[in-house]
Amino acid sequence: MNKKGFTLMELLATFVILAILALVTAPIITNVLKDARRNTFEASVDELVNVINMDYSEYGRVGDVNYSFDGENLLCKGCVAVPNSTPEDLPLDYTGELKVSAPAELSNDNGKVTGTVKGTEFTAVISENKVTIQEENNEN
Repeated sequence: MNKKGFTLMELLATFVILAILALVTAPIITNVLKDARRNTFEASVDELVNVINMDYSEYGRVGDVNYSFDGENLLCKGCVAVPNSTPEDLPLDYTGELKVSAPAELSNDNGKVTGTVKGTEFTAVISENKVTIQEENNEN
């Protein structure tokens, strides 16, 4: 007798093997994606710190200088662009793609940036130019 096709047991065995593979690989893929988002967030915050330090040193700022970042605009608060001019909020050239859930207030005191940047998934705590990433707890 010439049989064509698969038996029910062969099909069930194939589906069970595929289900086991999916259960094993899904968490691994999820963790890889989360790590990639975390690394991207950290790199963007590092770039933000670098831009603030470049502004601080390039314009010879002294003491404690405050900065604000709203996800699109990085401003030097009450800074002077040209000597003997009126202090104002000066925009800085930050081209990163950092998404924040709340505006960040940062400060640079003699070349040491401090502050907190809250993203949608992670929070970056900056202390003396060192960035520490914490995961947001979004349990509702």
